[in-house]
Amino acid sequence: MDVEQAGLPSILSEAAETAWLGILDRAPSKTASMLRRAICEPELSAQLYKLLACSPFFSESAKLDSERLLEILSDDAVRSSLPESAFAEDLDLAICADSAAEIGQVLRRFRRRHMMRILWRDFCRLADTIETMRDMTLLAEVCISAAVRYSEQQLSLRYGAPLGKDS
Repeated sequence: MDVEQAGLPSILSEAAETAWLGILDRAPSKTASMLRRAICEPELSAQLYKLLACSPFFSESAKLDSERLLEILSDDAVRSSLPESAFAEDLDLAICADSAAEIGQVLRRFRRRHMMRILWRDFCRLADTIETMRDMTLLAEVCISAAVRYSEQQLSLRYGAPLGKDS
């Protein structure tokens, strides 16, 4: 990564470089190679460096789940605003794609991916405060709705469907 492009003080540059090397070390070799190629664009590289230096949540999330970072870098999700319906559609796809996984795992991966995207757009001033708050709200709403639907479904399987207002 090009340290000079980020325009960060040396202490933050060192933190970003350490975080980047940690991500690459922990990532599978194929993912690490793809990550190196994905950040060849100078602007994208500088933005990533800034995030790694300034957001412990982002750098830890990227280290824990380098695949999510690669998704974000590859699908141009950070460059444009998402329509409101995208959150629910994306979560439905994630649940269907990983139907064998525990709902909590699916929700955590989904939340991490979108939080990383939201942070990226916010830190790099690609989104205004209104969009950032809207995305945070939509993210929370779809995650809560999915958890409630799943819980209702599991309770219905175990105890049967509620029959009346008080049951």
